[in-house]
Amino acid sequence: MENGKQYLTLDEVGEILNLKYESVRRLVLSGQLPAYNVGEGKQRARWRIARADLERWLEGRRHEPVRVTRPARRTKDPEAGQALALIDELMGRRRAG
Repeated sequence: MENGKQYLTLDEVGEILNLKYESVRRLVLSGQLPAYNVGEGKQRARWRIARADLERWLEGRRHEPVRVTRPARRTKDPEAGQALALIDELMGRRRAG
């Protein structure tokens, strides 16, 4: 994230994350996104989100790709097993087990 203000408004966080104000507000009110209420009590909440908290929150939501391998083809049907073995042989592969 670019350098700048230490504390961000909900609008600024929404702009950074490409989310609407209400979506960011819901994340704050649900406790998912840490924030500070710097307003006058509960009636006039003015939320601020520390840039460091936003960066930690984003890091915790990082998706790491998972390598998926195809399981070996197995069947209990002897005729289907023979057919799979023939296909594998024709394609130059050896059938396991």
